[in-house]
Formats: sequence, C-alpha cells, structure tokens
Amino acid sequence: MRFDSTRNFASLVDALLADVGRQPVPIEAIAERHDDWASYEREVQDHVGPHGFMLFASFDHGGWIKKAGIDRQVLRVIVGNPLIAITMLRHDVTAGLFAPVELLLLEEAEGRSSLTYVKPSSLMVIAPNEPLLTAAQRLDEKLEALAVKVVSR
Repeated sequence: MRFDSTRNFASLVDALLADVGRQPVPIEAIAERHDDWASYEREVQDHVGPHGFMLFASFDHGGWIKKAGIDRQVLRVIVGNPLIAITMLRHDVTAGLFAPVELLLLEEAEGRSSLTYVKPSSLMVIAPNEPLLTAAQRLDEKLEALAVKVVSR
C-alpha cells in the first residue's frame, strides 16, 4: 500500500510520531514487570496512540544511503500493539513473523513524501484460517486509517 502526501518528509515523520509516540516502547521490559495478562494489558494501553499503535523502532536509511550516492530521506518505522497482535497470534503464532508492522516513509520530489507498507493480511494468512483472516483484516483497516491520517494535511 502506498500513500502519497503533499507534506514534506519532516512533516510526515512528525505526523506519524505524533500518533504512535516519539520514543520506542520497551515492550519486552513491560512484559517482565507483569505476571498476568490483565496487568500487562493495562500498562500497554497507556502507550497506545489514537489509531491503536505504538512505536517499537525506527531505522534511518537516509542516514547511510547518502554514502552510496543516494541523496534521499528514508525512514523505516516499526509500529504495533500487542493487544492487536494477540487477536491474530491466538489463531496462528506464525502471524508473529509480520507483527509488528513496518512502514517506509520516503522523501519524494518537489517537497512531497509518501508512506508505504505491505498489507499485513497478505503476509500473515498463508493457509485457510478464517479467524486469523478476520483479525488480520481488522489490522489492515486500522493501519490504513493511520496512514490516511498521517499523509493528510
């Protein structure tokens, strides 16, 4: 999925981070602090942004591709939510290969930008599994809502 934006790259990045958070959430450390799902869920919920996601990691490809002669800003961002992921992993733990999800933010020509990702359901559902497909399609919808919000002015 690709979403073009009239926003410049910095504005696109800022819009995404305003929604998912500016600092990666230490999700594994949160898990270590809790012995049960209910208390874990309460703490995780404190980090969830308006569209249901939180920042897990980012990689500034633009910082190193310049060395190879590519003068373009590129940021790979990992976002997710274990409270969403569990709705899929309950049906097939191999769905965890594609949760959390990855977004690629690109600087485009003329001060524009774009946001690209692979639709999660197209990756997660590799065999017939209706409950998994339904949960993954809900994730698709949430991710698309986030993308539309982030690229819009």
